[in-house]
Amino acid sequence: MTTTALPLTLDARTMAPQDWMLQVFSTFSQLNDGDIMELVDSHDLKALHARFMCDLPGKFSWDFFEKGPTLWRAAITRVVSAHESGGCCGGCGGA
Repeated sequence: MTTTALPLTLDARTMAPQDWMLQVFSTFSQLNDGDIMELVDSHDLKALHARFMCDLPGKFSWDFFEKGPTLWRAAITRVVSAHESGGCCGGCGGA
């Protein structure tokens, strides 16, 4: 029997503005492959999503549960990149 862990929920609305992005990336870095982190905020998560795409290409999937106008909720899943799983094609230069 396989069990699936519930996603870890981070509520950015309760975090200090100067700390929330660091806390999000720190929490994500501690996830195991396949783990999900749910992020909740009262602001659009577009800039954070772009930052993930820049800093962690191929290492996450991002799905919105809710997209405003007053609440944004996203599921961020840690995935194994092709490079990490031995399926590297060489196209990314080892990123």
